[in-house]
Amino acid sequence: MNFSSSVLQIPYIPVEENTRQPIMNLIAFEQCSRHKENPLTSCAVLMDCIINTPRNVLILQQGGIIENKIADEGEAAMFFNQLRYCSYLDYDEHHLAGLFSEVKKYCESKWQKYGAKLCRDYFNSPWAILSFFAAVLLLFLTAIQSVCGVLGYYQQHVTYY
Repeated sequence: MNFSSSVLQIPYIPVEENTRQPIMNLIAFEQCSRHKENPLTSCAVLMDCIINTPRNVLILQQGGIIENKIADEGEAAMFFNQLRYCSYLDYDEHHLAGLFSEVKKYCESKWQKYGAKLCRDYFNSPWAILSFFAAVLLLFLTAIQSVCGVLGYYQQHVTYY
């Protein structure tokens, strides 16, 4: 997993009914070890942070990250949310701690917050985007008309000596 240029790269994850128990067992085995990194637990917690709703699973399916072979997206979301319950993670010292901090820093940036709010609230449909560009074009043309009017006024009232 990698985060660079505001893109989180996640490897392909097939999700099947028969993978739930082996993954939970591997996480439990990893929790029993004395290593602090716990790579599988880190990945499970990251996926739980990303996936909260069936719509999140659908988005990841469309991106080619998840192949859902479970009944529906709701069960796949529940699958990832259940993985976190059987694990403990030290957020300061684990396998993906650097990735977590980079993503958190990126998401807490004011520009990213305002950009996401702008896209979510105002540009949520093609018509909203089209009307925004039409308004900007009209504002630009109005400014040009005002400048031309002022220049025309000064050209008529300027006396030459």
